[in-house]
Amino acid sequence: LMKKVDQLKDEFIGLVSHELRTPLTVILGALNTVLGEGGKLSQQEIRHLTEDAYWEAERLSNILANLLELARAQANRLQLLEEPVDMKEFIDTVVREVKWRATAHEIVIDCRGSLMVAADRVRVERILLNLLDNAVKYSLPGSTIRVFAKRTDNEVVIGVCDQGIGIPVKDQERIFKPFQRLETPDKVGGTGLGLVVCQRLVEAQGGRIWVESQPGQGSTFYFT
Repeated sequence: LMKKVDQLKDEFIGLVSHELRTPLTVILGALNTVLGEGGKLSQQEIRHLTEDAYWEAERLSNILANLLELARAQANRLQLLEEPVDMKEFIDTVVREVKWRATAHEIVIDCRGSLMVAADRVRVERILLNLLDNAVKYSLPGSTIRVFAKRTDNEVVIGVCDQGIGIPVKDQERIFKPFQRLETPDKVGGTGLGLVVCQRLVEAQGGRIWVESQPGQGSTFYFT
């Protein structure tokens, strides 16, 4: 058992180190070019390099936020701040934020009327951002991602539907375990933490999370 734990720990350190190094390399390279050769660059080139650095910093921030939330959940130290949240307004705001960096995809919202829930706003944002990040990562450029919300009985169901590669049935439970990533032809990167964090944060608020998917036909992740 200890050998297995040590192996997982080593895999985790290697995985996270790699995922942190990639955005850091882009950030340092972009800023170094702007600082060292700024006088020779056009305003458009400077803007492009600065945007690259900004989005990679966002990616770093997302990785670190997931690590922090998982650490809190593992130590039973999640402190939830429950408040009334209008899911329609909330989804509009989060999708608007994601659209800035996911320009190669069309993200549409299907949410009618006010859907009030009692939830931790920051944690629901983390859940939705992780699901949208995965949808973008595993979908072809130009495809559509749909975000929807509806009331059923005494709960609100939120879904993120993509037109991506899909997930085999045998892998659908495994993806909610730490550091598990799908094997894809183009080797999509990631720490394998996003869905684990989603599950912990959903269940901490009394909700459920699940996926419906078939290979080649996209995936829909639901949470309540």
